[in-house]
Amino acid sequence: MARLALFGLQAALLTGCVFNTAGVAPSPVDTGDVTVPLDLDDAATAEAAQHDLGDGPAPDGPPDRDPDALPVDTGTPDVGLVCTDWSSKPKHFEPCQIPLPAGKLDLATAGTWTYDTTAGTLVDPNKATITPPSVVLSQSGGPQIRVVSVTRLSVQKGVTLRVVGDRPLVVAAWTDISVDGTVDVGSDSKDGAGADPSDCASHAAKDGSTDHNEGGGGGGGGFGGDGGDGGDGRSGSANGGAKGAKIAPPTVVRGGCEGGRGGDSGGSGGSGGGALQLSARLAITVAGTLHAGGERGAGAGTGDKGGGGGGSGGYLGLDAPSVTLESTAILAANGGGGGEGSSGLSGKSGEHGLAQAQAADGGSGGTSSGGDGGDGGWRDGPNGQNGKQDSDGGGGGGGGVGFVLVHGKLDNQGATTSPNTTAGP
Repeated sequence: MARLALFGLQAALLTGCVFNTAGVAPSPVDTGDVTVPLDLDDAATAEAAQHDLGDGPAPDGPPDRDPDALPVDTGTPDVGLVCTDWSSKPKHFEPCQIPLPAGKLDLATAGTWTYDTTAGTLVDPNKATITPPSVVLSQSGGPQIRVVSVTRLSVQKGVTLRVVGDRPLVVAAWTDISVDGTVDVGSDSKDGAGADPSDCASHAAKDGSTDHNEGGGGGGGGFGGDGGDGGDGRSGSANGGAKGAKIAPPTVVRGGCEGGRGGDSGGSGGSGGGALQLSARLAITVAGTLHAGGERGAGAGTGDKGGGGGGSGGYLGLDAPSVTLESTAILAANGGGGGEGSSGLSGKSGEHGLAQAQAADGGSGGTSSGGDGGDGGWRDGPNGQNGKQDSDGGGGGGGGVGFVLVHGKLDNQGATTSPNTTAGP
């Protein structure tokens, strides 16, 4: 525990080590615990702040930790690191406005690691908590993002990095990133990082309506593709909710959008997929899986209710001078399937967005004879499918796909991508 405490102290000190070589003080940066009023307009002061970290123990503190005890090398940052080393400017942050890394983040122990973008903490498979240097930054026209600063990121085979929390995650690697395992920002039992941002209100899916205690299905969430319309109930008197609309590729890092609820207090709409941005100064290589699927729409409960609309797929971004997607790689931001409506008995929920190039099924075939939910959007059918009409409860619409955006020279060696990759704006 003493080692963990020391690392937390070191990380806190590094988080405050932010500088501005342009001589202009940027807006204050929320580090998660304190707000640092970046007022380093003297280049000499900035340089000193960057390098005056020492490599011995903190005064009157515990001795240096064993660098092999945790996956983060917390030794002194390389004194040669300077923010101007990023010759190719990353798209979503200024290198001089993030903390210097405390070394590599090498996730090698098999199992699930969980990073929380709200708290800025990483929990390993043995339940130990680690706090890599990070900072919270604002985006113009978008939600706040959590930027984690590392020398390099490695997610090895057998490892799943699950990312949750209320902010999208941006990993800033001062050298390279390799993913042989899985990084998951999808929404299923828990929302992925930064899902359902306030921006969704401008193109939101609608709830199904209610008529004579019967409900239409909720519309599917829209993002990279349109959602599906909810199915009508009661022969068209209880209308299904309108689909969520697709948008142009975003210039900010943001998650996908939720589906609408079924009418007559029917099934809940699924959340959109979360948001992940991997940015490296040199190169990114993916041989494993990046997943940002939308949540399924819930089946309607007992009665004559509408099924919930599926959530849209989320956001996967890759930004480096060289991006390699190996033949084994899977990058998926698929929509969730809509929920089945009910006709006396409960309807069946749809499927969560899948980590493959395949549509998530809408809910159907349950004990209910309500309308079937629409399938979720995927690579070859980016729009969610409409829910089916029923004389009692209509099915929810499927969610549309999200985005897989790539900045830099792409070498795709036959990876599976759903939707197809798009050059980022």
